[in-house]
Amino acid sequence: LARSFKDLVCRWKTMEGFVVERKAGWDCHGLPVEREVEKMLGLHTLAEVEAFGASKFNNLCEESVWGFEGEWEKVTKRMGFWLDMKKRYATLDQEYMESEWWALKQLWDKGLLKRGYKVLPYSPKTGCTYSNRDVSEGYRLVTDLTCYVRFPLSKNQDLGVGDKMANMLVWTSTPWTLPGNVLLAVNKSLPYVFVMLVGLKTEENEEESSKTKEFQVDQEYSHSGEVLVLAKARLGELQYHLSHSPSCRVEILKEVKGSDLLGFSYEPPLSGCYSPQSHQSNGLWKVVHGEFVNDSSGTGVVHVSPLYGEDDHKLCVQQELDFTLPYCQHVVGLDGCYHVDGRSNDSHHTPPRPLQGLDVTSEQTQKAVLQVLYDKNLLYRAQAVSHDYPFCWRNKSHRLLYYAMDSWFVAMGTPTVRSRMLTLNASQEVDFYPKSVKHGRFGSWLKETKDWCLSRKRTWGCPLPVWECIKENGGCGELHCVGSRDHLKSLLVNTNGIDLDTADLHSTQVDALVLRCVACGNEKGSMCREKYVLDCWFDSGCAPFAQWHYPFAFKKDSPLQYNGSADGPVDFVAEGQDQCRGWFYSLLCLSTTLFDRPAYKKCLSLGLLLDKNGHKMSKSKGNGVDPWKHFNEEGSDALRWYLVGMCAPWADRRFDETKVRTANQKFFQMLHNVAKWWKTRWFELKDHELGDNKHRHLGEAGGAGLLDKWVLSRLALLVKNCNSNFNSYNFHLAVSDLEDFLNDDLSKTYLRLSRTHFQRKLGSNDSKEVVDLGLWATRKSCLCTLRTVLLVLCRLVAPVAPFLVDRLHRCLLATMDPESATDNHQLSVHLAPWPYFNEFEQFCNKKVETQVRLLRHFMQSGNAMHEQGTRPGRLPLSRAYCAAYTQGSVGEGCDKFETLLTEELANLLAFELNVMEIVVLKSQQEFESVLCTAQTSSLAPNMSRLQARFKENTNDVLQGLYKYMDQDYSPQDNPLGALNQRGNANGNSPLNENKEKKSKNQLKREKKEEARRRKKEDKNVELPMMTGSNAEEALMTIETKGSLQVQSGAAQYELLASDFVVSRVTSPNFMVSTHEFAGGSFTLDTGASLNPSTLEMGLVLDLSVRSTDQASAYLFKEVMHFVQFMRKTLEKKLLQVSDCRLQQVALQVVVKVQSLSSSNMNGDYLSARQWDLLLQETQSNNSVSSLEQDPTAELLETSLGYVADGKMEHLVVKGFGCCPCFDVYVMCKQYLGDVA
Repeated sequence: LARSFKDLVCRWKTMEGFVVERKAGWDCHGLPVEREVEKMLGLHTLAEVEAFGASKFNNLCEESVWGFEGEWEKVTKRMGFWLDMKKRYATLDQEYMESEWWALKQLWDKGLLKRGYKVLPYSPKTGCTYSNRDVSEGYRLVTDLTCYVRFPLSKNQDLGVGDKMANMLVWTSTPWTLPGNVLLAVNKSLPYVFVMLVGLKTEENEEESSKTKEFQVDQEYSHSGEVLVLAKARLGELQYHLSHSPSCRVEILKEVKGSDLLGFSYEPPLSGCYSPQSHQSNGLWKVVHGEFVNDSSGTGVVHVSPLYGEDDHKLCVQQELDFTLPYCQHVVGLDGCYHVDGRSNDSHHTPPRPLQGLDVTSEQTQKAVLQVLYDKNLLYRAQAVSHDYPFCWRNKSHRLLYYAMDSWFVAMGTPTVRSRMLTLNASQEVDFYPKSVKHGRFGSWLKETKDWCLSRKRTWGCPLPVWECIKENGGCGELHCVGSRDHLKSLLVNTNGIDLDTADLHSTQVDALVLRCVACGNEKGSMCREKYVLDCWFDSGCAPFAQWHYPFAFKKDSPLQYNGSADGPVDFVAEGQDQCRGWFYSLLCLSTTLFDRPAYKKCLSLGLLLDKNGHKMSKSKGNGVDPWKHFNEEGSDALRWYLVGMCAPWADRRFDETKVRTANQKFFQMLHNVAKWWKTRWFELKDHELGDNKHRHLGEAGGAGLLDKWVLSRLALLVKNCNSNFNSYNFHLAVSDLEDFLNDDLSKTYLRLSRTHFQRKLGSNDSKEVVDLGLWATRKSCLCTLRTVLLVLCRLVAPVAPFLVDRLHRCLLATMDPESATDNHQLSVHLAPWPYFNEFEQFCNKKVETQVRLLRHFMQSGNAMHEQGTRPGRLPLSRAYCAAYTQGSVGEGCDKFETLLTEELANLLAFELNVMEIVVLKSQQEFESVLCTAQTSSLAPNMSRLQARFKENTNDVLQGLYKYMDQDYSPQDNPLGALNQRGNANGNSPLNENKEKKSKNQLKREKKEEARRRKKEDKNVELPMMTGSNAEEALMTIETKGSLQVQSGAAQYELLASDFVVSRVTSPNFMVSTHEFAGGSFTLDTGASLNPSTLEMGLVLDLSVRSTDQASAYLFKEVMHFVQFMRKTLEKKLLQVSDCRLQQVALQVVVKVQSLSSSNMNGDYLSARQWDLLLQETQSNNSVSSLEQDPTAELLETSLGYVADGKMEHLVVKGFGCCPCFDVYVMCKQYLGDVA
């Protein structure tokens, strides 16, 4: 997905005239490569890797990287990603790593590269630390055991509760950190309470409960009379857990501020080294203030373990604890297990024996810790809680620990650097797509910027170029950062046989070098490199300048040297939205600290690619997609087109394999068919003299025809919209515009209506020199215009789908001569200029667009009416009436709109609707006159209105109305009477079924529902149209007087015009369509400005067959299509046995009319002109072809025999109205000289 958008933008900018360096890049370092090799070797830990041999391991890592090179290049080439694979860069290149060393030296000189003791996300399984942005991608919802623990306060201090024993109540979600506890933290501004639990258990129950050997989850282990200290806001939760025992209560002894608790000492729960002297002399095991403590969860008291929490470590640093003390050392090893004997020989720091050697990431260890607390009577409550916990972002099953260790980091979290990053990100020079990311997701991440830990305890990666002069080796303890290969040479004392000019800068060779200390001058090997490699995100962040070997390959005295992306911000970057915390962030970090400038100008944050069910694709779920499947089945163009066009680039997209095939059919097969049609017609035209007009180029194809002007105007609008959408990175809208133009404008309108120019041949069968010059000129204009459109369309499509349009573009410019186009690379569409709107603005013609839009509306109305009727589609209509007018105006307004319906438009409409004559009506009055002929007015009572006015007298009113109309009336004809007979009796009512089984309330509800339903039915009842002899008189009375008097019995009723529904009924011989036309304003040739948004359109089709010409044209079309079908079938059979295509055929046609009772046709059903045209269109030889109309009985019998033998085919041409039905017998054979 990302590569499709990257290639799209690069191709687009190349066509716009920009220089685009297409260097392929390889990210070669990092944990994924190491894990691949470790799996191959069966290694699991860093110690096993070092035992195997770092040098051999690194060699295997490099082989693993290049092992995928061939497959990656195949995918790159097949998908059309335009890259220079020979001039690629890789993060393992020596030049690249030297530039990384230069960047680190710059950070060192600025005081931003530092070493410190930090708490970092750490994976015991891989032995690797991670950055915070890596961890953000690996959180999972898990259920862990948490606990409320008692921390007994020391007795030798005044607690204000008399001689009672008080405990600080602490909640923790990581019980495994309790053996490392050194402090308790409270918030000095929060209120806290000392509470005593009263009435919980008797002494007998306490003795009985002490016999239980294992703790139970979700059970309180509280004791009557014990005193607990917790935040006042959390008291409600304590009372809630005790609510199951009605005899217990909580008594508040006193309320204090958090500041009153500061300095209190306590006994750690899981340490055997506690003594009163320890906390007095070292400041350990005391209550201190912590800003991060709140009372929204837990108990408002937090246990502090300095080596297993970032906030904990910062607090201990603020308290100036001595981290060299054994109590402040790790109780958990790098393998994730508790030390068996501790970090020192001091037995006071040994965790309880049941915990020694246990893996702290295991669920069993959690239970073991809680069991030890329970045995010591310090566990108050254990409960299971679901919470988000960090896991390894590569291996989702590996839990991470927050673990303190030595590390190297870039001080990005300082206020100065963070503020500068926010400023650069907010600059006008930087644009994000979508806009919301700039100050939203990415901006919020920058506000929380922390120090960037870039050291990794691994072997495969760019080595950290920092050496320390070790004091134990006789050194001075100074640190030195090396910034280049030359700098390294200047410090070199002994190479140990390594040629530094060609040496690999990876750790396996660099660590073997002996360097001199600049500070103390020691040359005896006291200098040792820090055994770390760099975070692979640092590799990626250096890509803009390191790929050019900046600054070593640059000459300051050569201003014309191209410096790639090293001299300024990158023009464009694109990656998934998850890279806001990854690559986008790394680029900005290094660009800010090294160059004090933005990292990029345009940043496209792409959405995720999901499966069709909305799930993220992954190997573990098995819902990934094999691109080669679609490459081989639909092609790269279709796959890229689908990915780009399905939604906005930044939106998540659900991948549906079936829609790739749809994209191929909808656009590329359509484009291929249009180009194929152009090729066929072009070579037909090429057979006749074209002159210089054949080579008409872009910008010269302004055809004189209305359709040519229209399609070029639509093309200009397409170019304008595509430029706008490309510039705003709304590529999906550009794809939609291109699809609409190809399908609706070019194929369904321009080519469809242009068929009139290609219905008959330019020359006769006998001689190609006999040419219709007028028709030839029209076809020439059409084909040149179509070539212009296809050329521009190819250039607009090229950035998205590069293959088909490149081939088509070459062939078009080479006038469809593939041999001359293959080797001429200057014809490639990707080297052609990008179309801009100012080049096509001259073709914009709003009037012509409105005219064709009007024509398309008429076409759609006519085709819709054709589909509704039963008339054969090839039977020509005798006449069609069309009008366009403003509602309620005649004369001047209509004359203006009449200019839209030109003779050319009328001819096109006649051809499309198969009409023999189009009558363009000049005014609304004329159209109303035609409607009076095609439609009759009918009158019907408005039942809803009558019921509302006359209520129970409605039936009498209807009887009087029918009597006035002189029309018979019976209750069966009255839907109202039928409704009244629905069952006023309860026998037929569904309410009475199983009445004894329903409650009164239920029957009442059903009765109300039935009443509402009947009322609704009554309102919707409409009587049939009035058909009595006085119906027309009644209608005229209502239209003139506005009312009608009817009498029923002795009562007389006045019916208003609103009591009737007047409708127009179309006669069987006509079809009518009227609707509004939505168009834009434009200016006529006369200078008058019109607004077609107020235009009313009308179309009336006359379905009657009034002349023999209609029937003859109908028969001609049916026979011609049938013969063409037979000719294609014959050609397929011929190609199966030979490579020769079918040329001329011998044709024999016998026509017999079934009945002449309703027709005035004579024996000439097909005229001589139609027969000649039929022979010409079907390439039939005139000398051996024959037509028999109204055959003798003997010939008809012979024809029937031929049909039975399979020598002839029988076609039945169905009749309609006055048009008779025909039996047609056709024989079509290959013509071979004088004999068929």
